[in-house]
Amino acid sequence: MTKLKKMRESRGLSQSQLAKMSGVSLRALQYYEQGRLNFNGAKVDKIFSIAFALGCDVEDILSDEKAIAAISKYQNQEV
Repeated sequence: MTKLKKMRESRGLSQSQLAKMSGVSLRALQYYEQGRLNFNGAKVDKIFSIAFALGCDVEDILSDEKAIAAISKYQNQEV
């Protein structure tokens, strides 16, 4: 089970509900959860949209340490 699926289920949401809340297509969400599409390699806007809809940090739904490190590095940069 993916971290994304665990987080969605812990929030009591169906895939359809999360798709509507995040603006990510239901099919893409299903594929991410099934591992048919690599969620760690998804477009950043999709990752953040899903994390925002779930009310969690991206680190809570990603499993690739390199992706997490890259996003953390970006978030911690001063603008």
